[in-house]
Amino acid sequence: MFFLGTVLLFASPNTAGNTDKFNTMDYTRPIEHQELKEYVGPSTCAECHEDAIAEIMSSSHYTWAGKFKNGGKYSKLQMTGVPINWLGVLNKGKYTHGGCGFCHIGSGPMPVDPAKATDEDKDKLDCLICHAATYDTKVRFPKQVNGKWILPQDRSLEAARSVGKPTQDNCLRCHYVALWNYKRGADMKDDIHYRSNMSCTKCHRVENHRFPGFGPTITPEVSKRVQCTDCHAQAPHGNETLNKHIRIDCRTCHVVSAGGVFYKNATKNGIYIEEKGIYKAEEKYGIMRPVYFWYDGVSRGAIPKGSIDDPSSRIQPFKKFTGVAPMDEKTGDFPWLKLGVFAKTGDIEKAIKTGVNESGRPYSGSWKPKKYDVYFQLSHGVTVERSLQCNDCHGPSGVMDFKALGYSEEKVKELTQKR
Repeated sequence: MFFLGTVLLFASPNTAGNTDKFNTMDYTRPIEHQELKEYVGPSTCAECHEDAIAEIMSSSHYTWAGKFKNGGKYSKLQMTGVPINWLGVLNKGKYTHGGCGFCHIGSGPMPVDPAKATDEDKDKLDCLICHAATYDTKVRFPKQVNGKWILPQDRSLEAARSVGKPTQDNCLRCHYVALWNYKRGADMKDDIHYRSNMSCTKCHRVENHRFPGFGPTITPEVSKRVQCTDCHAQAPHGNETLNKHIRIDCRTCHVVSAGGVFYKNATKNGIYIEEKGIYKAEEKYGIMRPVYFWYDGVSRGAIPKGSIDDPSSRIQPFKKFTGVAPMDEKTGDFPWLKLGVFAKTGDIEKAIKTGVNESGRPYSGSWKPKKYDVYFQLSHGVTVERSLQCNDCHGPSGVMDFKALGYSEEKVKELTQKR
């Protein structure tokens, strides 16, 4: 995902090495893969995994379902337009790429209707980015061929021979970014499940290349949700008082911090970042306490929906992200910015004008700054040793704003007494 001033980075790239290492079989990987004689792309996989290509092309990892609503506005973040910010190079010398398409598994082109996919579309799938333990991510850098942007792949025999079920590292190649960049929630590497070396698919139990998972700002892949009780007991604590907190979501006590970018102002000229050789918007980042809402676990939107009067709602932790974006003074709409132009020049007016020209969206010619808030559900960063204790919530300076959560004055007095 790329939005103003943010470049999505792979975690630690694995550089391809000498294939002689495969003279010794890796028994954590299927032996059949280690005996491959050639790899030409998805068609090699399909020789044994006949349904895999069709499954992948109908999954969110290919279609990006939900990312192209309202003509292509990305998620709940304003001013970002997927179609005009798909793929490109921001600074070749600094190896700085840009664009949403960098994490798309279709190797350059935007997704097509799976029902109309050609053999050429299918051949562009990058199976190994998700399945190969060894993958040279430096190969995966955008370039233009015949005027079209493509995203090369590591299709080496070494990479193909290392294929197996996705590991943590496979998922984090796209789903983790450096601390000063990530915006969605907590640091996944600070999660007890990650530190226990659990695979992401232990919780996100994939079926037919579709991953369960849900949040109010995320389009669900399947109807099934990931629940703590998929692995843990309904009453997991030895302390019965804790087990009685049935309207407190598990994450409320066990995800105690949110980090990364929590403020971004895209209405000023950019700040030059020498390390990446680009300009980025003014932003603030760090570690902060979550904010708490009643959430019904079903509704979608930038602000969680739920109520103390709704039995299905539970108190859950969220990260508050505040953005400031250019808003059309007459229509109240947010023009799409050409993010590559901003990253290369730092000129906000030029980024607006180029974005308007390329998107073809109406624009009055004048804009003003508009602040907006998005609340990201916190599901990663789970901790046991730093989990909230009784007096972290129940006390005059507790983390919960019980009044804002809808409790009566009498109940607030009771709940803010130390335990």
